[in-house]
Amino acid sequence: MEDLKGSELEKAIGRLDATAVAGFVQPSGSRTAKEVVDTLWKSESLLDKHGTKKDWPARRKSFIANVALALTSLDADAAATLQALPDLLNTVDINFAKILDQTGKSAGAALPPITQVAAATAFACQMLELLEKGAQQDMDKGPELRVKSNFSIGGRIVNPDTELFGVLKAMGATVLLLAYQNSWLNKAGEVVLPSALHRPSIDEIEAVQSVLSFAAAWGGWERAQVRARFDHRPFEYVPPPLPKNTPAGITSILDVEPNHDVELVDYIANDRLLARTHQQYFEMLASGYRGADPSLDEHTPLAPAAFVSFEEKHGLYTLFEYYSYDVQNDTKQYAGLTLMEWLRGYAILRRLAAEIVTAATDHPCPQLAEAEIVQYLTRGGLSETAAHRFLSHCCLTSRRSDIYDHPFIRVGEDRYLFVAPSQRNGILGPIIVSALNGVGATVQRKGTEFEKRLRKEIQGPGRKVAHFTKKRDKEEYDYDALMVWENFCFLFECKNHTLSGGVIQLAYHARQESVSHARQVRRLVDGLLKHPDMLDDQLPEARGKLLVPCVINNLQYSVPDGVDGVLFADSSMIKRFLHLPVIGQVGMRAGQEPIRTPGGEIIRLWAGDAPTPLEFLRHLRCPVQFILTRNHIKCQRILSGISEHEAVAGGEYATSDVEIASGRAAAMAYDSLVPLWSEADWAGRLTRIP
Repeated sequence: MEDLKGSELEKAIGRLDATAVAGFVQPSGSRTAKEVVDTLWKSESLLDKHGTKKDWPARRKSFIANVALALTSLDADAAATLQALPDLLNTVDINFAKILDQTGKSAGAALPPITQVAAATAFACQMLELLEKGAQQDMDKGPELRVKSNFSIGGRIVNPDTELFGVLKAMGATVLLLAYQNSWLNKAGEVVLPSALHRPSIDEIEAVQSVLSFAAAWGGWERAQVRARFDHRPFEYVPPPLPKNTPAGITSILDVEPNHDVELVDYIANDRLLARTHQQYFEMLASGYRGADPSLDEHTPLAPAAFVSFEEKHGLYTLFEYYSYDVQNDTKQYAGLTLMEWLRGYAILRRLAAEIVTAATDHPCPQLAEAEIVQYLTRGGLSETAAHRFLSHCCLTSRRSDIYDHPFIRVGEDRYLFVAPSQRNGILGPIIVSALNGVGATVQRKGTEFEKRLRKEIQGPGRKVAHFTKKRDKEEYDYDALMVWENFCFLFECKNHTLSGGVIQLAYHARQESVSHARQVRRLVDGLLKHPDMLDDQLPEARGKLLVPCVINNLQYSVPDGVDGVLFADSSMIKRFLHLPVIGQVGMRAGQEPIRTPGGEIIRLWAGDAPTPLEFLRHLRCPVQFILTRNHIKCQRILSGISEHEAVAGGEYATSDVEIASGRAAAMAYDSLVPLWSEADWAGRLTRIP
């Protein structure tokens, strides 16, 4: 991802070096003025969240003014958008300071800092236990296991993953805040607790929840300000009168809703992927893939030679799907570890979270010696060097604060607090992908395996498929897949697209990346229109057909109506559409293959006995899975306190389970939102190959 911390442009911004920043602008530099301005708006380096930078507002304002002045002659419009940036950044920093002030006044803040950490982590363990009990009681109600997101706990419908995520997020923010305030950060940016944790009292756990609530407020403001900066939009206030459910004392509310064109599309992609990952897990479980796990005390070679758990088998399967190539034979190191070493490391942690937590006596979260953790990892097939490297990647730091990816907190020189709730029910595939993103390791192959798989999936009756690379006029054109189907020629550009995992910054990056991908496809379209003879030796049938430009993502990222005239779909929906005519409800029983719920049909993808290109085009334009998911998502208004009288309102998405009735309602909405266009309709929107 471009412009993350560590890029040369970002370093220049961090130094407040206006001359160097302006030097990146074309024609003499590598960026346009708009790109540099966009980076300035998005840069974390310009913030002072903890109020530690001397004279920062004035220095920052002067720097931005100097950059704007230097860019004005190159792009006056782009430079002008910087005028609003200093005031917005001041508001961001001021509100972070207000939350810190409120946190310091809370009941939990009176506890010693190390006690706050002990109580916060213990509360996370309590919440995990509560959620596990509630979910188990719900699942025990019937013999059939359905893939569900939400459960009834104490008469309240909750999403256990979301509930636990919120607690762990607040806990991590609390620990990081205390680390900043008490100088618990080493030179590498790792949090290092000064002493071991004690088992907190009930009163201490209750008191620390006030601190956790302000940590949640910090997270709410964090997401709000990211949205404002990445959209280049000023903060707006909710006009009076304030909503009736506004807490007493709140007189001012900043309103920062998500940009649905960016975040909703991204959320749906992540939700579809997670749903599919859960379904795969239960399908494997129902089919009897679970066997006896080896002891953690014995040596177990890396996958695929052996597995330490059923979850590791599932993790390997999901990595195959995520990256679309033979990951188990990939010997390349990513941040110093192979993919199988990453997989085994987190598989061991998941086992430890389930098996050694009960043995913890001093605190609900085990506090383990470094040598003990390394021993578990080396018995699990990692070399000693790889074990130490993996452990270092799993430590909570000022820059890598996701507890799911980084469940260890250093305690002194050679001990680690293991935040076991983050691993207890973790799904290994998403955790590994997120961890690799966090350390800047990109698993990105040309995608030849994905391309081969796609070509195999789209081949069928009446559909001829080809791929080739040609040179014309010193230009090279590489076509991943071309498919002729009746009067259409589909141009598929394959992309191994990694999803955001809910990180707003990555959601915006994905949108930018889509624009770039659309540009690449339009170049390929121009190549065929200028040089149709490139088709003559392998796909002459394409001549005279309507050309359909498409980007096909390996993961579940689709954009309704596409981007800049290019359709954006995913391989999952293509495979589903071409091979199965019905979407319906599926249930599972232990030891049996998944079965369709009688009467559980939700929507038919084809009207007849076989799919047609017009039906296919409809689903490329907008897959029914997108609408099915979207219609089960609500944007909930979340109010987060900033100060005694101020709050920020930010929308957050939440998913409800698909039932037969709600699914059929979504199907009806799909029929009205995405009509089946005729060939004449498409002819008015597409270009015909000469």
